[in-house]
Formats: sequence, structure tokens, C-alpha cells
Amino acid sequence: MNIDDLKGLNKATRKEIEELQKVTREKDGSESYVSSRFLIFDKSSLLKDYDKGILALKDIVEEDEVYQYTQRILIGAYLYRKKDLKSAFESLQHVKRS
Repeated sequence: MNIDDLKGLNKATRKEIEELQKVTREKDGSESYVSSRFLIFDKSSLLKDYDKGILALKDIVEEDEVYQYTQRILIGAYLYRKKDLKSAFESLQHVKRS
């Protein structure tokens, strides 16, 4: 997610998200990185800016422990917030049957 994409957010939330975007897998580890992506999703969702939150969650990869959980959250975000059936089904394809 590009910092320029944060123009619609209030100043405090923009600053928080900018700080969270500085978290990297290489520097901070996968756990901190994943946590930062969920916080970005949460903060942007509270402001009903679902696109930014969805982009943050899409950074979570299959090797991450919470990947399956993340795909389920993305399905919900696509269906209930974005009304995007196609993207919801794409995320559903990544959910393993258990």
C-alpha cells in the first residue's frame, strides 16, 4: 500500500498507519509484520476505508500461520463490505478444507 493512498484518512489514523507500514518481515519478523497488517485493516475498516484494509491483508502469505484465517476475513470483507462476489470466490479458493 502506498502512503499516497492514505489521503482520505484523518491525520491521527494516517500517522498510525504510516508507522505500521514501516514494519517489515525482514526487520521485525513475520509475526510483527502480520500483526501490523491486521492493525492496518482494523484502523482503515473503522473509517469504512475497506480498500486499504484489504490491501494490507493481502500481504499475508500462505507461509504465515494465520493465512487461512486471513482468507476468511477477506471473504467477509469482499462480500459484506465491497459486494464483490468475484473476489470473495477467489479468496475462497485459498481456504483449505479441514
